[in-house]
Amino acid sequence: MSDKLPWDEISTPSTGFKWLRTDLSAQYRFWWGKSQNGWPLLLFELNGDHTEVFRKRRPKVKGLQIDIVHLTDSSKQGLILSLTRPSDADIFYRLCLSIIRAAGDAQSEEQAILSVLNHLDRWRDFLSNARKRLLSPDEIRGLFAEISMIAALIEEYHLPPDDVVAAWQGPLRKPQDFAFAQVKIEVKAFGGTKGNSVQISSEHQLQSTDVALYLVAVELFNGDSDPARISLNEHVRAAEGLLGDGAARTFRDRLAIAGYVELPDYDLVDFVTGRMETYFVADEFPAIRSSAIPGGISRVRYDLDLASARSFLVPKIPVWDVLS
Repeated sequence: MSDKLPWDEISTPSTGFKWLRTDLSAQYRFWWGKSQNGWPLLLFELNGDHTEVFRKRRPKVKGLQIDIVHLTDSSKQGLILSLTRPSDADIFYRLCLSIIRAAGDAQSEEQAILSVLNHLDRWRDFLSNARKRLLSPDEIRGLFAEISMIAALIEEYHLPPDDVVAAWQGPLRKPQDFAFAQVKIEVKAFGGTKGNSVQISSEHQLQSTDVALYLVAVELFNGDSDPARISLNEHVRAAEGLLGDGAARTFRDRLAIAGYVELPDYDLVDFVTGRMETYFVADEFPAIRSSAIPGGISRVRYDLDLASARSFLVPKIPVWDVLS
């Protein structure tokens, strides 16, 4: 992505606003703008009256001023996003690109405005935390693997989507990625340049004292030109498509906590998913546990060669395999 931002081409007006039409949407009219105080703006030009929808769904996003106004042509409205912290213009630009794309997928103006408002909700936590970096390659692989697990629990194990998303603890930095009443699950990505090993990030990850624990290793290869490849953004959208409204909102909130918001950059990161291997973490499983290390030692991080754990492979997580 270029370092040059559209607002760089717009001089600050002495009064009011100055606008520059963007050609990024064929179906709807969007404008880059700048206010007299130098704030970067995005305007979504609307033909209908969406005041009531906006009043009910108006999102509150730290660092943004969001308004709906009547334009000079009184038959039209405009949804205006104003960035009140110009130093965050690079983040705002990413948000604007994703908003324009989200609106472009809508079949009607009413659907488009709802898509934009929903998208602003999804960015709420991201912008309020002002996290300015993309996820690292390892974070992307880990998130991709956890989302694969969400899809598998719903589609293969036939668990209720609400239960699956509620059990997803990875973004909350809990010891295991999923915590159900019957079992806990730790998910790791392997394959590609990572080989046959997975990184265990603490002495607590492969230790559970109350319920059975399983390690699920998801094989990921770099997509390159493989037609089966899927980007991180596509993977997230596909998983969200499996959820109802309540679960989808929780899912989006967890994604925001994890540091993910749909960005064009994540369209360029894709994988081909291979095997999904399930290991029962029994007492004899090769792992470093907090109960077995000397006092005063913590935050243990190590690589586990999956070949050393082959004897603990199981076809599926038994409790749900029986139920399904």
